[in-house]
Amino acid sequence: MDTMEFTSSIIGHVIWPITIIAIFILLKDRIGELVPRIEKLKISDAEIEFSTAVTAVVEEAMEIERQGRELSQSLLLEEEWLVRIIDIAPNSVIHQSYDLVEKEFLLLYDDYLDNSERTPITVGQGEIIRRQIGLPKSMEIKIGKIKGLRYTIMDNRQHLITHSQAVAYIELCLDIIHNLRVYTANKPIKQD
Repeated sequence: MDTMEFTSSIIGHVIWPITIIAIFILLKDRIGELVPRIEKLKISDAEIEFSTAVTAVVEEAMEIERQGRELSQSLLLEEEWLVRIIDIAPNSVIHQSYDLVEKEFLLLYDDYLDNSERTPITVGQGEIIRRQIGLPKSMEIKIGKIKGLRYTIMDNRQHLITHSQAVAYIELCLDIIHNLRVYTANKPIKQD
């Protein structure tokens, strides 16, 4: 093998990785915009689905709509306001919706804990309290879905959700609040 063949062979093996790296460097801003929009990535037999949490919430909200839902006037007003601001800041709507659920949890804990137990509680302790109160497992599953999606959006601020996805999230949060209120109204939760 002479010098020319050797050089040609080296260039042939190295040119593709260098080209790929150069493309990534030149298009890094555009790639950063595209990656959050990827819903599925399949390489050979491995498949990754990025929108699983969003899909689960949308499906759950569609099921709630099919069953029909009754919201109080105050929750309907919250829904109207949140839907109105989706176009301005869809990710913020997710945070605002979950904050309403958190507020409802605080009211629940306030009713449940007596004065001797009023110390700061962790997320895990909140889950334990909700189990002690006897919240249905189905409600905890819904809470887990909305919490998971909220964390996903917090971790990936470039991932913008669609209008319909945000509406579905709002509906699921408000349904959880409604069900919490109905459950606690029908069951005494004060500790003895």
